[in-house]
Amino acid sequence: MCRFVPARWHDEYAYGEELSRVWGEDCVIVNVEHDMEYSDRLARELVACDHPLCTHAYRMHLPRECWAHGAVANAATLTVAWGSEGEEWAEFSGVGFCKIVPSARVAPLERCPWWEVEGTVNATVRGPWHVHWPAVEHYHR
Repeated sequence: MCRFVPARWHDEYAYGEELSRVWGEDCVIVNVEHDMEYSDRLARELVACDHPLCTHAYRMHLPRECWAHGAVANAATLTVAWGSEGEEWAEFSGVGFCKIVPSARVAPLERCPWWEVEGTVNATVRGPWHVHWPAVEHYHR
């Protein structure tokens, strides 16, 4: 599991570097951001799923309210048409609480600041994302 909790001594690259540390290993990555609802049961649900790329559905609150999964509307600008409640599959997903197996990781994770981790992960995995419902809480307001 990769669970990064930012601390005052971390710089803007620490989150991406922590995820990158396990990216090349032959292991299942369960990434849980510090502001996500978490339980062992929710983590086990992702790990037990047969799909190689999974995410728990959750709401993003900034810059606007939307579901954290959807379709890529413009690959050049990484513009996402955010999805709807209940959708089981997505081309793009937030990485707040997700599972990524080795076979889904098709390129190295490039070094990036925390605000680019989501796009970088999506650019280096082979989807689609399997979206798990019901949604989990995202405490980012």
